[in-house]
Amino acid sequence: MFAVLYAIAFVVLLGCALMQMRQGWSARSQRVELNRGSSDRTGLKTIHPELLDRNGQLIKDELLSVSFENTSDGPLTSPGAQPGY
Repeated sequence: MFAVLYAIAFVVLLGCALMQMRQGWSARSQRVELNRGSSDRTGLKTIHPELLDRNGQLIKDELLSVSFENTSDGPLTSPGAQPGY
């Protein structure tokens, strides 16, 4: 009885896997065809909304950039840290 249930589950899962692979293959071929037409899905130049002012014009201010040093340090690697506290 266990072997029959195992075989049924195997066939069902194999069928699901094949259907997923078929959908992936068809989506990949459709994406290649769409990318040939234009570089953007809307056909327009897209600008991130935070780069626009209230009037919809591109801002001229410099953007803030942040860099973190010693990002591998954890909470217990700082001076005076005690394990277990």
